[in-house]
Amino acid sequence: MFLNSANSGLIQLTDQEFKELVNFVHTKYGINLIKKRVLIEGRLSQTLRQKGLTSFRQYIDLLEADRTGTEMTHFLNKITTNHSYFARENEHFEYLSDTVLPYMERTRHNYDLRIWSAGCSAGQEAYNMAMTIDQYFGLHKSRWDTTILATDISMDVLQRAKKAIYPASNLTNISALWKQKYFHSLGNGTYQ
Repeated sequence: MFLNSANSGLIQLTDQEFKELVNFVHTKYGINLIKKRVLIEGRLSQTLRQKGLTSFRQYIDLLEADRTGTEMTHFLNKITTNHSYFARENEHFEYLSDTVLPYMERTRHNYDLRIWSAGCSAGQEAYNMAMTIDQYFGLHKSRWDTTILATDISMDVLQRAKKAIYPASNLTNISALWKQKYFHSLGNGTYQ
């Protein structure tokens, strides 16, 4: 265990612990943490202290021994960065509207449309796709059986996605028309 008072009592990872944790998470979940050492120490030191652990070695042992998945879920919620907003990387939605949806309209005669939003964070991407699809098909949208599957490794953000309540700052990149059509103000600086 290394405590560094300059870092506000962070429990620091040894090189071996860091390598082992990075390999474990990458092998099991496909998440690359190789450049996230400071993030891991910062986000997990308090968790270790709350559990009465004095080293990341003890925490790694706890993760590996947890058969319920509860501790791993908590760990993943802590280390994943879930920063998102509507119309983030808007070129993807333009591609959906300008290329993918016209192609689907020409080739899908069963009117079945399935989209998977992997790593959906708090749902902004999935809802943005739904709005894009609604705008593209317009009056003909009822002909389409559309499903958007939104998944994320973090259970915390999935709960936020289900509630679909967003701060006004998440809506700054969408048009006033979309804001008026798809959202209503909750009166406290948030929208749903």
